[in-house]
Amino acid sequence: MYKLLIVDDEEEVRLGIIRKTRWEDYDFILIGEATNGREALEIIEKEMPDVIITDISMPVMDGLQLTEEVKIQYPIIKIVILTGFEDFSFAQRAIKFGVEDYLSKPIHPEELNELLEKLKVKLDDEIKEKEDIYKLQKHYDDSLPILKDSFLTSLMHESFSSEEINHQINLHKLNLTGTAFAVSLSKIDGNTLMKNQQPKMTFELLNVAILHIANDIVKTRKIGEVFFYDNLLVIIFSIDCKDKDIVRNRLIKLLEEINQQVKHFLKITVTTGLGYIKSSVTHLPSSFQSAKTAFEYRLLLGGNKVIFIDDVEPKHNKSLTLDPEKESRLLNVIKFGSEHDVREMVKALLNYVGSGNITAKECQLYFLQISSFLIIQAEIFQIDSSVLFKEVSELFTKIISFATMEQVRNWFTNICLELRVEFTRKRATSTQKLVNKAKDYIEKNFEDSELTIQKLADAFFISPSYLSMIFKKELETTFLQYLISVRLEKSKELLENPENTISEVAQKVGYPDISYFSYFFKKNVGVSPREYKNSFIKGGS
Repeated sequence: MYKLLIVDDEEEVRLGIIRKTRWEDYDFILIGEATNGREALEIIEKEMPDVIITDISMPVMDGLQLTEEVKIQYPIIKIVILTGFEDFSFAQRAIKFGVEDYLSKPIHPEELNELLEKLKVKLDDEIKEKEDIYKLQKHYDDSLPILKDSFLTSLMHESFSSEEINHQINLHKLNLTGTAFAVSLSKIDGNTLMKNQQPKMTFELLNVAILHIANDIVKTRKIGEVFFYDNLLVIIFSIDCKDKDIVRNRLIKLLEEINQQVKHFLKITVTTGLGYIKSSVTHLPSSFQSAKTAFEYRLLLGGNKVIFIDDVEPKHNKSLTLDPEKESRLLNVIKFGSEHDVREMVKALLNYVGSGNITAKECQLYFLQISSFLIIQAEIFQIDSSVLFKEVSELFTKIISFATMEQVRNWFTNICLELRVEFTRKRATSTQKLVNKAKDYIEKNFEDSELTIQKLADAFFISPSYLSMIFKKELETTFLQYLISVRLEKSKELLENPENTISEVAQKVGYPDISYFSYFFKKNVGVSPREYKNSFIKGGS
């Protein structure tokens, strides 16, 4: 069944539409009604309808504003506009925004049924196209050339001269000629794979379907290349823009669009890690490594998200002499592993000492490399190294004093466990600071009628999806619900002052339309603003 939402400020119109047809005959289920665009967005965020039927002229947020906002945030939702004769010019503008169709008032049952039938066919065809096993198999067979994917894979790991890269770009006609570059890595969330209700869709075919969806979006916009590597969907982005904030927002919105389509059409979710934004295609290996690090944060943040490296870790350019693979494994275990994982990792690192003919001096230098790596990581994350090492200046003296490998293992294990505790504490502190800043910003700007989660995220230079996740995890509510609670409390305070008129209170809490403010207040408090105000006037007299 497809989900449908009706938006109109006139109750008679909404009820008229609801009663004019048998929705289930066309595979539709009515999931809600809204009286204006802003109320509709709250329902859309929770229910994610397939179709919206909306009036044009409404208070607070009209149908055109709603259409524009939905097409930015949820481009796969179909929108149908209701229009009277006087609204016809507005309906023509709405068509330019990408609405599916429009219905003229008064609405006739035959026209509504015909429209629902047309929408059902279109939705069925879209899902069939994404699920068609034979098309996917053919697309998989046609997913060549091998040389192109081989070069793109090498670009993630190896250094090439600019001349060689330009030669390969021209040879394969690659979309890699911009001024800003970044790598993203995506993978199916294991928990949703088990729930996938499409038994004919093997893991390999699901990957092909995801590749097909991502390719459609990226290729249409001509902003990069898409391929699979080691069961990961890799996108190399290339955008002709030098403003990193603009590039960041554009990439995150595009990746969220891919995730939405995957969830909608394939009934599974994916997690995506987005690496640092670089100014040259020759720096892609660095972006690739940071995308892997961002992706690893799914263990802490959960799946079905786009995780941008700048949102979760500070950028740094430290180069270390310890083997990069061992560095990465050790750091990931300290950040994300259990105490048992840390002990096993230290044991594995020290097992290398006994794997060949190694001199005592080589052992000591190896221990010094591990110690240096831990000190540098502590400095990067602003952790006092004296918490880990009593005297850094006497580090080498300490290392050469060890008599047995058991002493070395216990020493490193205690240091790594202490660093793990400090990482956890710093991460919690950083998140709490962000929450406090966001609450403070809302406290100072709740009267702004245009305050959105995008505007709040831009103020702190982070992505809206990450900020939304922080609100749900730390405050156990959504941004919108928190903003509403603040505005309600401020409304009550202002109404209790007899010198404030209801119109003035509405303006001061971000609702310039007094009719909507009255509706909103009564819906949440149970009485109208006037009744609430009068109760205090009577109580004080």
